[in-house]
Amino acid sequence: MNMSQDPPVHPSQIGDWEETPPWCKVLDSGDQAVSSHGYHSYYDNSSAMIMPSRGVAHVSQLLMQQNAILCGDAASVLRTLPDDYFACCITSPPYWESRHSGKINRLGAEIDPSDYIRSLVEVFREVRRSLIPSGTLWLVIGDSYASDNPEWWEKYNQIARNNSDDHTAFQDGFKAKDMMGIPWRLAIELQNDGWYLRSDIIWSIPNYPQEPSRDRPARVHNYVFLLAKSDRYTYNNKCIETASRRTVWEIPTVLNSPIAYTVFPEALVERCMKAGSSKDDMVLDPFFGSGTVGIVAKRLKRRYVGIEIDPKTATLAGKRIHEGA
Repeated sequence: MNMSQDPPVHPSQIGDWEETPPWCKVLDSGDQAVSSHGYHSYYDNSSAMIMPSRGVAHVSQLLMQQNAILCGDAASVLRTLPDDYFACCITSPPYWESRHSGKINRLGAEIDPSDYIRSLVEVFREVRRSLIPSGTLWLVIGDSYASDNPEWWEKYNQIARNNSDDHTAFQDGFKAKDMMGIPWRLAIELQNDGWYLRSDIIWSIPNYPQEPSRDRPARVHNYVFLLAKSDRYTYNNKCIETASRRTVWEIPTVLNSPIAYTVFPEALVERCMKAGSSKDDMVLDPFFGSGTVGIVAKRLKRRYVGIEIDPKTATLAGKRIHEGA
């Protein structure tokens, strides 16, 4: 096989990298080269290129002995991964409230929450296919309000007009200030799609940023849903601390991070990983963000595959894993 004919890819790597695979074109700092396959690839020092065009069997073979960060859309990249492969998935997708960030075409920016939930159901359908029969999904997600601050909607609608989109402020069934119930709407749709919904865990956050609302209790929690691929699944009850065996987990969140919207605490990931996997198992995170799942996986001697849509964030994740492992 003539490797020189392969398209150049971003050379950033993960883990304790030392070498660039020989078919990678070395780029100047800040440059990027997008492969014709729709996503960049990141490697560790086992120096194996992951090219989805060569088929699922080839991707599976290359992943067997290494960690990897794949840069691209989660649903698209997941379709290139093999069936019955990962022991568990631990992830936190962009919350629907990220629609206020101005990123119109990103997950979480949908004006209609039904579109957001539909997109996530499609992603997690591919996750379920890629899990081993005893695999589990640990889904971290928070809720949103229709509007606690009308200025948010005014700002969003102005952004939408600038992008020639025709959005309305509220969809049928929602009123100003309504709590949306996004986590439970998603959990029920995942259950309807074939997942076994096994537990709802309250992630109590003692350092949750103070909300400005004065007409309801301040929100200080998110949800962690435990879902399983089948009725017989891995749950290592003896490997987790007593506090983890109950449905309220008090764990501080990560503050003052350069990319705080993609960071969740290592202590939270560790509880999920210990319960859902064992040493040398492969763990998946399709919304990899800053790489917390990778950091914890290396510390607990698991292997991991992360998927991240933003090349800059994926590169930062690789650096964090290298420094934190």
